[in-house]
Amino acid sequence: MPLLISLSPIARRRRRQRSSSSSAVSRLAVLISCCYLLLLSRQSQQPLLLLSAVHAGESTIPRSTNRYSDYNRQSSPSSSAASISSPSFTTSSIHDYHPPWNPSPKIDPHGFLTSLYPRTPGEWEHLANIRGKYGPRSRSYPRNLRTTPVEIRQVPGDGNCLFHSIAACLHHTENDGQHLPMDSHERILELRSKSLELRNAAVDVLHNVSQRGRRKLFLQGEEYLEARELLAAAAAQFELEGEEYCELMRKESYWGGGPEIVALCNYLQRPIHIYELVPTSKNNNNNNEQIQDKDDTNAKNTCSQFTLRRMACFGSPRYDRREPLHILSADSRFPDVEPKRIRRV
Repeated sequence: MPLLISLSPIARRRRRQRSSSSSAVSRLAVLISCCYLLLLSRQSQQPLLLLSAVHAGESTIPRSTNRYSDYNRQSSPSSSAASISSPSFTTSSIHDYHPPWNPSPKIDPHGFLTSLYPRTPGEWEHLANIRGKYGPRSRSYPRNLRTTPVEIRQVPGDGNCLFHSIAACLHHTENDGQHLPMDSHERILELRSKSLELRNAAVDVLHNVSQRGRRKLFLQGEEYLEARELLAAAAAQFELEGEEYCELMRKESYWGGGPEIVALCNYLQRPIHIYELVPTSKNNNNNNEQIQDKDDTNAKNTCSQFTLRRMACFGSPRYDRREPLHILSADSRFPDVEPKRIRRV
């Protein structure tokens, strides 16, 4: 189901539309998420994100039981900021290192999926008030979306995956296309430290003590919510008060989701676009033919089973001066799942 679709007519003066908190709940609920992966555009080297969503409605925020020690037995479990600097993460030999994700023949030792994946615009986009170079009215972006396949990279699935992914994307963007290494205990330690900074930044934005929760958080198109409204909506999903939600979300392994994506979009002042994983249709097969016309090598390596379809464009057009990050809501078993067995949110 598409997110953040604005069905209201565009105001003549283009005033920003304030989204209701009840509307935000229904739109953001499907983004309580786990299992994020980093993607990269093969053409532009633009950082992207992929996530796997789960259903909301729990009595508390979901928390991963996976720990780094599940993959590297010499390392001790951690669920607090203090333990990030634990010597057990820094003294292990590189020869004892095992990638902190489930092994798969479709994932290489550095976490990259072996196939590229095509993308397509969402069916809802002509109804949404999205302007700028990433909107459906752009002359170039919709075509580039269809013809540029993306490369996917895994991150540790330890409940911090949203923040891991954004940290890896920012490293790629801010370091001239250099990938964040994930080939040793020390590198994973650095990733966890950066992820914790982003986690705390997201909670700070939602809490918004200095402005008493009145800070405007821009969603998509002309819509926005005050921070206190978004926090209340997020907490209500789990029958929590805002303070309780913030206290839990600051801890490692608690799953970040839609509210944290919106918070970080505004904190980083960078768009975050969301995609869903769908079986490749006949129309999307035609898109693959366009890819082949553009780059025969990419076409040969592009997956023919799945397509990434855009669902929402947080921060667009407000922050379109910066390249967006991209997130896909997908089955947690991906890429080792058949299209007919995919779970839809």
